[in-house]
Amino acid sequence: MSSEEIDIHENPSQEVEIHTKPIRKRWKSNQLLSLIALLISLGTFITFAYQNYLIREQQYRSVLPYLMINPFTGFDENGQPTYVLALFNNGVGLAFIEDLSIIYQGKEYSSVRSFYLDSIYPIKCGFTEINIGYALPAGQSITILDSNDSTAAQVLDNVFQNTQIEITYSSLYDQKWKVMFGNQNHKRPIKFD
Repeated sequence: MSSEEIDIHENPSQEVEIHTKPIRKRWKSNQLLSLIALLISLGTFITFAYQNYLIREQQYRSVLPYLMINPFTGFDENGQPTYVLALFNNGVGLAFIEDLSIIYQGKEYSSVRSFYLDSIYPIKCGFTEINIGYALPAGQSITILDSNDSTAAQVLDNVFQNTQIEITYSSLYDQKWKVMFGNQNHKRPIKFD
């Protein structure tokens, strides 16, 4: 035995320094294929989740009602003033009426009939009751109040300058909006949950 070599058996308490090369772990082909398959699966899952989100959004938008309350003033064929207050569904789906509130001179009414009888009655005009649960199809309208009497048209125009109407409605997927007309008229319906 050479003088540089140490026999471990002769002196077990002596530390022996062993130089080894670091062992590099190499990816085996099956491990690499497994990782690639996992990444592809993850990418596929993300793609399907995003596609489902887009399909759901498309379904919601394909039945999206868009209600508006508009007044129309004009003249009939005899030159007499007319007044029409109408509710339009300019959306692409049914609008289910859930609530109606008419506020005039500090009083709140839950129906067009009670508003008409209490506030406008001596005036000659026609009205349509808007019932809770009524479904207004896309592209259709309801005439809330109208008159072709010249005096009545002027009175109705003045009355609705100081009246606030709020209609809450929902879509087929139970998304809810509120459309307002009057003092705090909003150009577009307000969505809420």
